[in-house]
Amino acid sequence: MNATTQRPWREGADEAQHHRAAELISRAHEIAPRPMDVGAGWDAVLKRATKPRTSGRLLLFAGALAMLVGVVGTAAVLRSRQPLVVAARGAQWEKREDGAVQLQAGRIQTARAVSLRVESPQVTMFARDARFAAEVISEGTRVSVFEGSVMVRSGQGVERTLGPGESGLWPATPVIPEALTPSAPSSIGFPTASPQGALSNCSDTECFERSAAGEGVEAEVALFELARREPARSIELWRSSLTRFPGGVFEPEVRLSLLVALTRERKFGEALEEARRFEQEQGEDPRVEEVRALRTQLEWLTTKR
Repeated sequence: MNATTQRPWREGADEAQHHRAAELISRAHEIAPRPMDVGAGWDAVLKRATKPRTSGRLLLFAGALAMLVGVVGTAAVLRSRQPLVVAARGAQWEKREDGAVQLQAGRIQTARAVSLRVESPQVTMFARDARFAAEVISEGTRVSVFEGSVMVRSGQGVERTLGPGESGLWPATPVIPEALTPSAPSSIGFPTASPQGALSNCSDTECFERSAAGEGVEAEVALFELARREPARSIELWRSSLTRFPGGVFEPEVRLSLLVALTRERKFGEALEEARRFEQEQGEDPRVEEVRALRTQLEWLTTKR
């Protein structure tokens, strides 16, 4: 019986397998034989031959690889344990079963860039790979984006997308009809505000302050003009006018001006009260329809807070 030659490939193998076999034989041929001292006896020779070869570089590489795997694994575990949402003290929120976050009050912020849906009383936020913060305050919901993008949808279906560094406050301030914008006293036709009137020489705040401290129509008009010139004090001054001159000739203008100022300052509850009062007390005013339209917006806004 002829001895069968052992080959590291199958008969009829394709060219790629032949190439692989030839490569294995070539690499085996490159392994240098280790010298052995046969004088020490065959037991020593056999022990040396069966002892596996080790490489310092191989051990170093294996150790480094194990350390790297450990570091990566530890980082992954720590990242998985890091909370997705960080809430400020006093925040009222919960994560629902559907994965969305419900924010009722206070501030929350994502710990890293995530894709997440957050709902507040005013809006719904859809974050896409974003790191952002949401805060429910007395004026509404403020959204600030640090990275990624967040699409914000209001209850009225209006959408706006915020990018890195952008922020917004919802609900937005209602559009105020131009007819409700405060007018200068001279445009309304009061004699005291005309060029021939007692206030014709007033050109600075100090002059109107002195005139407003007096009595009568001149003081009422001066106080109104002073409020127009001092936006930071306008609400206080118009309320003072309603207290000092109840039923005065300038009352409709003062009430409309107060309504507009409260709306712009996002004091929607107080603005709604003023709008309802104007409709009740000034029902014959030609601007009552504009007030009614603004009141409808304010009612919707106050129910969403």
